[in-house]
Amino acid sequence: MKYLALFALVALAAAGPARKEEKPAEEKKPADDKPILEEKARLQWPMPDPSSEGDLMLHGSISYDRVRDLHKGKSEDDVDKMILAHGRLFLRRVLKFWEENGDFKIEKTICRDSRTLNSTINRWSIEIPKPVQDAQPAAESKEGEKTVQRDAPLPKEDQEKAEDQPLKNNASLANETETTTTEKPTDKPTDKPTEKPSEKPTEQPLSTTVKPEIPEKDKDFEVRRREFYRESGVNFARLLMREYRKEKLVEEETEYLARWLNDEAVHYGAMAIYCNEGENVKEIKKQLTVFVEEKAQ
Repeated sequence: MKYLALFALVALAAAGPARKEEKPAEEKKPADDKPILEEKARLQWPMPDPSSEGDLMLHGSISYDRVRDLHKGKSEDDVDKMILAHGRLFLRRVLKFWEENGDFKIEKTICRDSRTLNSTINRWSIEIPKPVQDAQPAAESKEGEKTVQRDAPLPKEDQEKAEDQPLKNNASLANETETTTTEKPTDKPTDKPTEKPSEKPTEQPLSTTVKPEIPEKDKDFEVRRREFYRESGVNFARLLMREYRKEKLVEEETEYLARWLNDEAVHYGAMAIYCNEGENVKEIKKQLTVFVEEKAQ
C-alpha cells in the first residue's frame, strides 16, 4: 500500500501543472515594399555599359572633346557645367596616369580602328533633350502677310467671300471652282480623317516631344541602333545631372557612376584620347594641363 501511494505521488509530480496549448507562431507580414522597389528601380535602361571597352573609350573621347570646347569661357547652361565638372574629374585621372606612364603607345592600326568604331558621331553622346515648342508660327509671304496652308480649312467668313467672288480670267481658278461647285454636300460621315498641314523637317535639338512610333517589325537594324544610342546617352546625362546637383542617389546609381572613374575606365579612355589626338602623349599632357584647370568664374 505504501508503494502504491508513493507511485501515485511520483506520477502526480511528473504531470505537473497543466500546460497551455501552444499556438503556432504568427507569420510576420512583410513591411510595405514600395519604398524598396522605388529605391532599386532608379537606373533607367538603356545606359552605356561601363564594362564595355568601346563605351569606356567613347567616354574618354567625349570627356576630352567637351572639356576642350567648354573650358575657354563661362558656361551658363547647367548641362555644360555638369559635363565640364565630370569631364575634368575624369581627365585629371587620365593626366595622372600618363604622368606615371610616359612611354604609353598604341599600334597605329589599332588607333585607326578605334577612331572608326568609337566615333562620337556614330555612338551615344552625353546630352539632355531641350524642350521644343510644338506650335509652329504661321508662314509669312514676301509682303509680310500670313498665309494659310493649302490643305488647311478656311475660316467661315473667308469661305463665304470666296463663294461670292466673281471668277477671273484664270483657267486653273475656274477649274478649281467648277470642281468645288459640282460636288454636293452630303450628311453621310466619311471615315477619312482630316489631313493636317504638312510640315517640312527642320533641324531641332533633341526633344522630349513624343514622335510617331515605328512598329517593331518595320524597324531595321540602323533605326534600332540609333534609338538605343540616343536613349543611352540621355539616360546617362540625366543621372550625371542628378549627381552634379547633389541629389540623393541610391547605392546602385553611386556604384554605376564610380565605374566610369575607376582604373579600367581611365586606361581605356586614355587609349581613345591618344588615338584621336595625334598619338603624342607629351603634347596631349600639355593640353590636358590647360583643360583641367578650373578658372575663376
